[in-house]
Amino acid sequence: MKKLIGIIKYLLILSIGVGLLYLAFKGQNLEEMIHELKNAKYEWVLLSVIIVFIAHISRAARWNILIKPLGYTPKLLNTTAAVLVAYITNLVFPRLGEVARCGALKKTDKIPMDKLIGTVVVERGIDFIALMGILFLSVLLQVDLVSAFFMETVINPFTSKLVDTSSNLKQIMIIGGIIFVLLVVTLFYLRNKIKDLEAYKKLITLIAGFIQGIKTIKHMENKPLFVFHTFFIWGSYFLMTWVCFNALDATGNLGIPAAMFIFAMGGVGMAAPVQGGIGTFHWAVAQSMVLYGIAESDGLVFATLIHAGHTIFTLIFGGASLIYVLILEKKQIYKLHLNLRESFRKYQIKGSKSGPAPNPAGRMEIRKEKNRIYKRLF
Repeated sequence: MKKLIGIIKYLLILSIGVGLLYLAFKGQNLEEMIHELKNAKYEWVLLSVIIVFIAHISRAARWNILIKPLGYTPKLLNTTAAVLVAYITNLVFPRLGEVARCGALKKTDKIPMDKLIGTVVVERGIDFIALMGILFLSVLLQVDLVSAFFMETVINPFTSKLVDTSSNLKQIMIIGGIIFVLLVVTLFYLRNKIKDLEAYKKLITLIAGFIQGIKTIKHMENKPLFVFHTFFIWGSYFLMTWVCFNALDATGNLGIPAAMFIFAMGGVGMAAPVQGGIGTFHWAVAQSMVLYGIAESDGLVFATLIHAGHTIFTLIFGGASLIYVLILEKKQIYKLHLNLRESFRKYQIKGSKSGPAPNPAGRMEIRKEKNRIYKRLF
């Protein structure tokens, strides 16, 4: 049943993304858009991909700074591979990329998942602040233009919906309050039984590791370098958008303020819980470009260029990173077998000296050795 629910949820999210993509392209002249895509200057798209790849390496280096206070020093190659695994995972399973990159680094460097998740939460919190800061700065530089965009595309539609549902708002709040109180009372009376559950114990362990991961920001050895990487990452993402303007004649004259706002809106679109930002990214970028006198069709062509270019990059390098992680894991499993074989041979020799076969204590030592190595591996 859980598997079925997961499949339904996945298909629902995918259908939302495809639906948004359909609405974005509905009514557009597809032949003209294809013609523009054929005549685009792809060297600028390639340059933007290279810039983002460098940003991913910087992101991996920044992650290493957070991991070091935990007592681990993974190779930059391993953390870069883990970051790329996250992006390819997000293309298929939205918002699971962060878990996937922790899992990848756990396989390559044996760092506990709970601690890694804490560092990722810190990273994402800082990235959210950075994205909001860029959005705020872009609004500040062009208040009249951007405020008109938000009023037309966000505020007015939301307020109209709110007015339509205001009559039922009181009832919804009362029912929600009753459900909340019942839930709190139920949890209070069942608290002792809940504490005995294995899932509860695992959750407590996860939370403890999570807190320890968050504390890494306090114990960072090189805070200025962490700040530098953060500015470099987001500066690279902005530069990626600005560089791509040159790929189309229609967008070639857009300046830095436009690049800041369009990039920020594209980031919001990519943050939506949809596979690879499909649909949401295209809509957000196309709508924001309309503000600068760019036709919606040209905005969609621009969004398609960036999205397709970086999706292909993610499939190639993310797939290669996934293979790298799996090969590294296979090598470690092979070392595991060698260690177990050596342990068995050692205790067999020990047993043959004292009698015809290894004693029970020797066999117990082999089992302990096996469990120890498996614990390190998994």
